[in-house]
Formats: sequence, structure tokens, C-alpha cells
Amino acid sequence: MRRPHRTPPLPAATDHRMRVGAGPAPILVGAGLAPAREGTSPSPTTVCACPRQQRAQAVGRRGSAIRQVSFGTFLLAILLFGLAAPALSADDPAATVDAFHAALTAGDRDAALALLAEDLTVFESGFAERTREEYAGHHLGADMEFSAATERQVLARASGEAGDAAWVLTETRTSGTFRDREISSLGLETMVLHRAEGGWRIVHVHWSARDAE
Repeated sequence: MRRPHRTPPLPAATDHRMRVGAGPAPILVGAGLAPAREGTSPSPTTVCACPRQQRAQAVGRRGSAIRQVSFGTFLLAILLFGLAAPALSADDPAATVDAFHAALTAGDRDAALALLAEDLTVFESGFAERTREEYAGHHLGADMEFSAATERQVLARASGEAGDAAWVLTETRTSGTFRDREISSLGLETMVLHRAEGGWRIVHVHWSARDAE
């Protein structure tokens, strides 16, 4: 899952927003997972991170400011079509995202992969994985290990649908100990989904994270 999601312009969207607890104001996108690994090539245009946040921090504040402006514009477009958020159901895109994270935490590789499209792209900390197979072979194992060792709290969420496309934007706080390292970070996650036979499938993931202040 690593390539910019190439979806044609979509009709006016129906947006669902949910805020859980008290948390920081919306930032960009993503949520942190496992540390960086070798063997993947950097994405030339996108910066994001998980516990690979140390790599992302090297990009500097300038890149962060650019992403904040882009995300702010995107979020504003979503909010303009806002409606009251309904209760989650099995057919809800946000439920698919939560099921994916639950599978990571449980270490259920098959369940996690079943929720991902074959042409999945993942952007994280300046790196990209461009297919489900590539993600499965490179970083899925570390993501499951990280999720099992830490606690992920959803602070805020915005989601919407337009035809067979959907998006789920989530702000999180992650804490715990991973490989003898204390974790305390604020994460941003963007997931883009496509309605397929049998339910929603995740086609794009963008993660970034920073140390909690």
C-alpha cells in the first residue's frame, strides 16, 4: 500500500464526524505503527511516519507546515458537507478501519490482509509500499508487534463517503513500551477505502506521528 490513490473527482460527499474524548485540534493525517525497516524506498513527495517518527522529524518543520495546509483544505471540504454521525455498522468504513487495527493488535495476519485491497498503497515516514503483497512482506509483521505492545486511543475522527469511495481521518494517542523503548506519541492516520463485493477495502493508508508533548 504505497502509491498515491488515483481516484477521479467524486460527487458531493456525505460526511460523518465523531470526536472521542478531549484531544488536540486536527493536524494532518495518519497514526503511528512500527519502526522503520530496511529495504523500502523513500517516497519522493510524501512525508509520514508511525514509530518511524524519527525519520519524519528529519524532514523538518517546513514539510510539516505544508502538510498542515493541505490537510486543512481537505478537512474543510469534508466539513462543508457535514451531517450528524450515525451509529457505526458493519458496512461503515470506520468500522473497517477499526477491524483492521483490531486484527493488527490480535496478530491476525489473514484478517488484516483481508481488509486491504490488492493495489493498496501505504505512505509512512517518507517511505512507500505500493501493493498489499509488498506491505505483507515488509512491514505488516512489525506493525502487528507494535500494536500488540502498545495502547492506541482514538482522540478524534472524521469520515465521509462519496459513491463507492470513503475516507476515515483519525487522530490518536499511542503509549506503551516497544522493544525496550518507551512510546508516547500523537498520531495521524488517513485511510481511503473502496466499496468492493463483500464490503469496504482499504486502498490507501497514510501514517504520521510525533512525540507527545
